[in-house]
Amino acid sequence: MKKHYLRLYFWVVIIAVGLCSCVDPYEYDFEKDGKHLVVEGFLSDNQSAPDTIQVYFSNYSNNYSQILDADITKASILIEDTQQEISLLIPQAGKLIPPKNFVFNPNYAYRLKFELSTGDKYQSTAEKITPTPPILKVKKQFNLQSKLSTDGKNYISASELFVDFQDDPQVTNFYLWRYTHYEKLAFCKTCNNSVLDYGSQQCGPAPRALQNRMYFDYPCESSCFAILHSPTVIVQDDRASQGKLIQDKLVAQIPYYNDYGCLVDIEQISVSLEVYKFNQLVRQLSQGTGGLADTPPSAIIGNIQNLTNPDEKVVGYFGVANIQKRSYWLDRTDATGPMALILGHTISEEPSNPPTRPPSAKCVPSATRTPFQPKGWQ
Repeated sequence: MKKHYLRLYFWVVIIAVGLCSCVDPYEYDFEKDGKHLVVEGFLSDNQSAPDTIQVYFSNYSNNYSQILDADITKASILIEDTQQEISLLIPQAGKLIPPKNFVFNPNYAYRLKFELSTGDKYQSTAEKITPTPPILKVKKQFNLQSKLSTDGKNYISASELFVDFQDDPQVTNFYLWRYTHYEKLAFCKTCNNSVLDYGSQQCGPAPRALQNRMYFDYPCESSCFAILHSPTVIVQDDRASQGKLIQDKLVAQIPYYNDYGCLVDIEQISVSLEVYKFNQLVRQLSQGTGGLADTPPSAIIGNIQNLTNPDEKVVGYFGVANIQKRSYWLDRTDATGPMALILGHTISEEPSNPPTRPPSAKCVPSATRTPFQPKGWQ
């Protein structure tokens, strides 16, 4: 069996923004030591919707990944220029957010600090914001062979999204893009070698007549939306187009999951040269590992240091960001050909047996789905 590497690693990387100090990236073997601390998130100038900084452990052995939230006892943001320290809130294990009264100053550099229940103390490099030009236009184009499938065996169709923006002629910029897209789900639960109990919403033993089926999919009881994120690292420098209008930059490839449209929230971020180099290396390492959603067989250490134990290698970056966002309704009027499988398999419904079978499944809120209609949905 081919080893699977940390799929979440891409998110550790692409959220890194605004680095001002020089951090030399280097490769580190995940499998050699197993458990590693991962930090992902940034401090942004958007006070109404702050990013959640995530701190967790990822353990790789025996071909599986174990993700555990870190037990943080205290965390803060240090304003490097004034030495003021602002305590972060910990709404749940491994999650950090700034307080509601936090005021961002674009002229200051910021440093993340946190401590685990083990007594280990961690600190990032000092990071400062880099202004980002706005997205002027979003365009779409349907491509029958847009992206490589996750198994690396063929290409799948997708709607490709392109952006236009005006580069700043006064500054050498390095850009990074990410997106979140929302799809309406028809099926909310899959039971493998079992059937769904409506009351508990858990999968249980299947009756003898249904035991020859590998799985059953159950329709959503109410509206439910999948939350999907960009699986690849997308970066660009402006040295070849300094100060020009940059047109038709490919920033998203949205699989053809549904005849109906979907909502795509695009984020454009200016990053430092160090972050650009970091992401370029990750992009290079990701090639040939079975697909763009797979993580490379080695990880790159970021800008977080264990002050208690300097020998520990911490994965990921903490950054500071000015993010330019653009919501785009993708109508898919030009989409043709076979659809991609949003659940990863063809739908297999339990045979109808009125009045109670099959039951419907509830839409359980999580990081990957929501019962609430996203803002901008049409």
